[in-house]
Amino acid sequence: MVSWQTVVLSLGAAMLTAGVALAIGILNNRTQRGLHLRTKQIDAASDFSSRLKGAGEALRHARTHPQSERARQDAQHLVGELSPLVGTISLLFGMHTTVEQEASAAVHGLERARDLLAEEDPAGWQAAMDESVRRRAKFEEAARKAVGA
Repeated sequence: MVSWQTVVLSLGAAMLTAGVALAIGILNNRTQRGLHLRTKQIDAASDFSSRLKGAGEALRHARTHPQSERARQDAQHLVGELSPLVGTISLLFGMHTTVEQEASAAVHGLERARDLLAEEDPAGWQAAMDESVRRRAKFEEAARKAVGA
């Protein structure tokens, strides 16, 4: 084989190897970013759902212990912490998605229940709590679907 042919063959092989390595690196990077986003979505949805459930339990506790100002304050505080979390859900899942809409609706139900706690309207309070539980279930279903679980 002539020396220039050896050089061309070596350069061609090196370029082919570099091109394949670059393509694999790009695909691997995209896959890693996708997995990282999915992990963040799962963590955010799990945290939101847990806090939503905790706030609901605090409202139930405040309802069954009307004489406890501490129970009422705790419930108010926990419900108040939920609205900012909807922003995280919106950021990770997208605005106007089913996940974001159901998260907002679940929080709204608890806020309504919190507001009705002071009033003597047990039927309205229970309806707001039931709506929030129903919306939390829809949120969880939509989040599982969104992350492919």
